[in-house]
Parts: sequence; structure tokens; C-alpha cells
Amino acid sequence: MCTDQAAQLTVSVGAAQLIPGVGTPESVLAAARIACITAKERGRNRVAAFLHDDVVRLNERRRIEMISHIQQALQDDRLILYSQAIRSLSTRKKGQHFEILLRGIDDDDKLIEPNEFMSYAEQQNNARNRSMGRET
Repeated sequence: MCTDQAAQLTVSVGAAQLIPGVGTPESVLAAARIACITAKERGRNRVAAFLHDDVVRLNERRRIEMISHIQQALQDDRLILYSQAIRSLSTRKKGQHFEILLRGIDDDDKLIEPNEFMSYAEQQNNARNRSMGRET
């Protein structure tokens, strides 16, 4: 159905900075998506850019939030150690060996896999070790 009435159109544009050798195509598309959502949230006919510095700030913010979450989990006893037996394929090796696995528990009592928090915990520990080395 065609009418003589004009349609009112608005456009929201999201742009992301593409730096050779930095990030992946997926991360650039994700950044552009975030910029587009930001433009839409700001109102009609807006443009928003997501720059590499924004990614750095977001990563730093995520790191700080995760370290705070880890510290709170330690205080609230929300980390669990699991053990898993390691069995030799040959019968010649004697003795028992175990792998110790660390899991976190989120606020909804669901398990958090170590890949979600261990790198942050290791960064925090490395920073603490460096600062302790300076004190002595």
C-alpha cells in the first residue's frame, strides 16, 4: 500500500576504531555494536564512536571489578577446592596423584569456572609480589 505521506526516518550510527594488529574482527564488530547501542540510547539521529582507549578502560574496569569480586569471595568463603584423581595409563607408576581444581560460587550459588577469574587472581598476586619485593 502506497501513500503520499512522508515517513520520518532516524538513524543511529555506531563506529569502532580498527587498528591493524590490535584486536580481532569479532572484537571490532562487538565494539561497533556497543557504539551503536550507545547512539540509540542517546536519542534519535546520533553517532557514537568506540575507540581503542575505550576498550582499554573497559578491560581495566573489568579487572578491578573481578579483583574486588575475588576478594569478597575469599571473605565470604565462596571458593571451593575439588580434587580429581590422576591415573597413570601404565601400571608401573605407584602412588596417588591428584589435581586440585578451584571453583568460585556466584551470588546465585552457581559455579564459576576458573578461566573466568584465575587470570585476574594471578595478576593481583603478581602485583602484590612486586610490591612486596620493593618493600624489602
